[in-house]
Amino acid sequence: MGFFSYAGISQINRDILITSLQLFAEHNVDVVDAIVHATAKQQDWDVFSFDQDMKKFT
Repeated sequence: MGFFSYAGISQINRDILITSLQLFAEHNVDVVDAIVHATAKQQDWDVFSFDQDMKKFT
């Protein structure tokens, strides 16, 4: 049982996963916040969140 067997983790892009793990390590945020940020950045999306951790990426 590994990381990919967690509920909600499915078909994540390899580049997004690598970026997410780097962000997770560098910014001390939840892995889900790192995935959201990495996905939004790759897709050129804006992120609107009340989560204070998301401010760590700016």
